Amino acid sequence: MGDENLNPLEELKRLDQQVGLVASLEGLKPIYYRLDEIAKQHANDFEVQLVVGDIKQHLVNRGTKLKEQQATGTAPKVVIPPPPPQAPPITTAPPTKTIAQPPPPLPSTPAPPPLAAAPPTLPPFSTKPPFPTPPPMPSAAPPPMPSAAPPLPPPTPISSGQFSPPPILPTSAFPSTGPQAVPPHPPVPPVGPPPMQAPPSGQTKPPAPQKPVAWKKALLFGAILGLIVALGGIAFLVNMARKRNKLATPPAVATVEVQVATTPPGAAIKVNGEDKCTSPCSVPLPSGDYQITASLPGYEPGANGVTVPVPAPGAPAAPLAVNLTLEPSPQPMRILAEGIDGGLVTVDDQPAGAVQDGQFVIDNVAPGQHTVKIAAKGAEASFSFETAAARVPNITGATAKNLLAIVVASFGTTARVATSAGPLKLTLNGQPQGDVSPGGVDLQGFQPGSAEIAVGEGPNQKTLQDTFASAPALTVFLRSDKPAPPAPGDLGTLLVVTGEDDVRVFVNNKEQKKHTARGQLSIPSPPGKASVRVFKDGFTTPATQNVDVQKGASARVEFQLSKIDTGAGAKPAPITPPPPVPGAVNGTVHVTRSPGGATITYKRDSEAQPHQLSGNQVDLPPGSYVFTSKAPGFADRTLPVQVTAGNQIVVDLTLASAKAVVAAGPRAGGMADWEDPSGWTRDGESWVHKGGNFVPYKLPAKGTYEFTVQLLKGGGLFRGGHIRWYVDFVDAKNYGLFEIDKKTFWAKEVTNGKSKDREKTQHGLENQKAFTIRVDVSPDHVVHRLKTGDTWLTLDSWTEPGRIFSDGKFGFYIPGSDEIAISDFKFTPK
Repeated sequence: MGDENLNPLEELKRLDQQVGLVASLEGLKPIYYRLDEIAKQHANDFEVQLVVGDIKQHLVNRGTKLKEQQATGTAPKVVIPPPPPQAPPITTAPPTKTIAQPPPPLPSTPAPPPLAAAPPTLPPFSTKPPFPTPPPMPSAAPPPMPSAAPPLPPPTPISSGQFSPPPILPTSAFPSTGPQAVPPHPPVPPVGPPPMQAPPSGQTKPPAPQKPVAWKKALLFGAILGLIVALGGIAFLVNMARKRNKLATPPAVATVEVQVATTPPGAAIKVNGEDKCTSPCSVPLPSGDYQITASLPGYEPGANGVTVPVPAPGAPAAPLAVNLTLEPSPQPMRILAEGIDGGLVTVDDQPAGAVQDGQFVIDNVAPGQHTVKIAAKGAEASFSFETAAARVPNITGATAKNLLAIVVASFGTTARVATSAGPLKLTLNGQPQGDVSPGGVDLQGFQPGSAEIAVGEGPNQKTLQDTFASAPALTVFLRSDKPAPPAPGDLGTLLVVTGEDDVRVFVNNKEQKKHTARGQLSIPSPPGKASVRVFKDGFTTPATQNVDVQKGASARVEFQLSKIDTGAGAKPAPITPPPPVPGAVNGTVHVTRSPGGATITYKRDSEAQPHQLSGNQVDLPPGSYVFTSKAPGFADRTLPVQVTAGNQIVVDLTLASAKAVVAAGPRAGGMADWEDPSGWTRDGESWVHKGGNFVPYKLPAKGTYEFTVQLLKGGGLFRGGHIRWYVDFVDAKNYGLFEIDKKTFWAKEVTNGKSKDREKTQHGLENQKAFTIRVDVSPDHVVHRLKTGDTWLTLDSWTEPGRIFSDGKFGFYIPGSDEIAISDFKFTPK
């Protein structure tokens, strides 16, 4: 059976024994190779790996010993006469120091050649008659032997107690003891010449053994060589690391100092979206195109593009200067009132409007001193304040009759409250503050966002809930100052927040006259429980919420509306259902039928004919359905509904008057009027949209669009990014497409999916990345203009006989993972 079939540990044991028997360096090589094979075959066996390591160490020690013996153990060469014809029998001799005839060589060791010129190396001699003088050695040899010696005696028998020496090898003899000693063998007849004896005492002394110094020199040489190799390896590794560092570290690039200044100073400066410094400051930039933005609390962000040229070799680069003038943020004033709908509002003695649905808003109050008065039946209030750019409004007075006026001035984390009466107890989000009075008090721990302010205590306490922006603003709450039971002016306020404009609001199943504006609706409400639900066409209908309205307090209820994707091939988003019924197989759809005589039908998406619904609910198998309601004099209403097993789904099919729909005229639009406003994310004063392909605007296209747009992410390795928008969008294969990059403006026409260029113009604004664009859409033409400084440059005027450009949609085209940011977006209808 071969070694490969042995247990690896048994084979290793045999190999370890062979190491001690091998008498030449060549004989160690196959053992070393076999050890490597076993180690590879059993790479996951820890015990095998450990034993292999021990045997390799044994092998190294054995090789070192063999080298030492070769260097120091060579005996003098002697002339040995031919052996007698027949060896005499071995007999017992008196005890004496003799050297036994060694056993035959190992199988792996070749037999020595015939002894013609040099005899084999022998171990030390015993005391015998002297030998003849040997011939001269080719290398250093021990002292010369006596010149004459008697003939060699016959072989000396092995005395009892003597040991057998190692086998004769072609190099040097093995030691008789120690870890490399060979076990004793029984005596065998001599094969070579009889053993030689040393000269008897009194004659020439045998040569003294050489001092074993060569192995020390070898070890010293090996140590020095190893040190040199180690130092060379370290130097090689260090050199490689330096090369890698050179490759990883880009070479120094020449930069140009860009000096950025803002008016006013102190703005945070970003370069391509990365924070850099606070103005005025200097930013070193390598050659390339950059977008520099500045932001300062209380001001609108400013931006400008800059192109850094490649510095001339050997010449100092001239610094560039960028100056940005920041415009103050608008400072709105809001009046949130209870029980005084229709009250007239004057600002600086000039009529400004009336309180409607509990609120009156001025989007931007001019800097300076102002006085505002509100006059209603049996109640009035006035307050004065002063505004300045990037400053919290300064409240200078507040008075009221049959009302309590609570004026809150806020800017960032700073806020101050004044009241028309006092001193009154004041808390912010449940934390006590100083008493408030007409002189005002600062709010401690104020943060932008939703906050609850409570004024007074006991039955006269007024609790106010609202959301405060970080920009400077003035918010005025008007509440009845009458304690006692509820009266027409003694109501609570129900604040309905949807985040969407034009949302219909139902309180206790009664629709409110007004829809949400700026994402919310404030409703004066009598104290008690109120059931609130909201609805907007094209959005999911959230579940109804119940809220407790208290006298003199604001109750806030918030809804999350999600856009229903009605695009081609898209499945309708499910309407938010009430809790499911466990174990049910079908789902139940409850409908709100208004007017009562409306005809309601429904059909599954796989059905061709609809089914008429006679009652106000129906059990349906899971699937996608479409519900439609129609009534004379009302606008039709269609909603997609996703039915799931066990779910209770409420579908509001309340119809709007057709006359009201016809009477509705065009209105100005903003960011809330995109078909999916949730796709836009607020970033400072900009709105960012990522991908989405066609992003349509909801309002009719006839009018003027004005916006500032910047490409944040787009393009690829071999092409620059483009900003894209479209007009007269009929479908994904028919529309007018417009593109702009830092050098060029394109006008394209897409018909049946094929695009062709109509116009290509170099706009000349290569140093900027943000572009202010105006698009005029009329039935018979589309005109594009680009703002350059204080003037508008006409880029394209598109007319086409028979084409009505205002019939299609306006929107942005944002492919893949492109990102754009727009600001100052507004739509003015015609």
